[in-house]
Amino acid sequence: MCGICCVLSRRSSESFQQSPPIAEGVRQNLLRRGPDLHHDLQDVCLTSDPDTKHYGTFLGTVLHMRGAITQQPLQDEAGNILLWNGEIFDGIEVEEGQNDTAVLLQLLGACRGQEGLIQVFQTIRGPWAFIYWQASSKHLWFGRDYFGRRSLLWSLLPGETGVFTLSSVAARPGPQE
Repeated sequence: MCGICCVLSRRSSESFQQSPPIAEGVRQNLLRRGPDLHHDLQDVCLTSDPDTKHYGTFLGTVLHMRGAITQQPLQDEAGNILLWNGEIFDGIEVEEGQNDTAVLLQLLGACRGQEGLIQVFQTIRGPWAFIYWQASSKHLWFGRDYFGRRSLLWSLLPGETGVFTLSSVAARPGPQE
C-alpha cells in the first residue's frame, strides 16, 4: 500500500514563504506505508495569476508490488502529476513488467475532458485512491474507489493561506495536556 499526500496553498506575490510543509507526523506515517521509495515535488506553481499564486507540494511513498518500481509522484512531459495508491486487477491492461501508475498516468494524460477521466476510473477493477493534477485544465482531481478500500483524508485550514491537504494517512494526535 502506497502513501500519497498533496498540500495546496495560496499566497500573494509579496509573500516569500514556501508552501506549508507536510506535517511531520503525516510524513512519518506515509513513509511507513511506502518503505521502498519516496519522493516529493515542492512549490509546484499551479496558477499563472500574477497577484495570487497557488502552490502545491506532492509527496508519494511506494510499497513495490509488481512491475518496474516507479517513483511517485509521477509527472509527465505536459506537467500532469499523479499520486496513486491502488492496484489495477482488471479493466485497464497492465502488461507484465509494466507499472500500473505509469500506465494510468499515460491514460489520464490522453484525456481531454472530465468525461474521459471519469471513464478511466470507472473502468478500473481493484482498490484505489488517487490525486491527479491535470495541468492543461488546471484542475486537481482526487477520489477513491466506490467501496473506499483505500483511505483519502482531507482538511482545509481557515485563513488567508487557504491550506488544503489530501492524504492517505493522518498524524497521530499528540498527548493531551
